[in-house]
Amino acid sequence: MEYSNLIGEIAKAHINYVDIAKRLGITRDTLRAKITGKSSFTVEEAFAIKNEFFPNCQFEQLFARPA
Repeated sequence: MEYSNLIGEIAKAHINYVDIAKRLGITRDTLRAKITGKSSFTVEEAFAIKNEFFPNCQFEQLFARPA
């Protein structure tokens, strides 16, 4: 399942997926696979996204997935 809150926050902040991917050292396609739940974020990747792009968001909310 996808990370709906993360997708929404990226859109709200007008952040480009390429910018996030570059920071993580992965391709845009790999980032999309992770955001859509086809593959998993590492703990380090998740914290890097939260800390660098969304410092004012709560980690648990940003990376919440539907039950």
